[in-house]
Amino acid sequence: MKVLIILSVALLFGTASFSQSLKDPGTPEERAVKITQQMQASLHLDSIQLRQVEALNLKYAKIAQEEIVDQGLNKWSMYRQGTKLNAQKEKELKPLLSAKQWERYEQQKKQIVGKILGFLF
Repeated sequence: MKVLIILSVALLFGTASFSQSLKDPGTPEERAVKITQQMQASLHLDSIQLRQVEALNLKYAKIAQEEIVDQGLNKWSMYRQGTKLNAQKEKELKPLLSAKQWERYEQQKKQIVGKILGFLF
């Protein structure tokens, strides 16, 4: 499903299950769990961070469901809305991570966005 391409931009860290997600995006809860697991593996979150990031991922997976998936937007609109949601999420995420974790997050984000933009355009 094309919608999940943009969800990956909005939610990031969706590359591990990217091809599977295109076929079946799953529920917001399922997407949030996958993203949290990927972030845990790549950022080595402590137990407090894990709970906070898990709640944040669920919050934004639900918002993305309502504002992107359920709206049937075209690719460009999905991209723009996904980018907007991701910016909001990152404002809440950054204070939860250490400087080293945030740097790693930013590096991974560049890689993921590059792959997704290459796929879209």
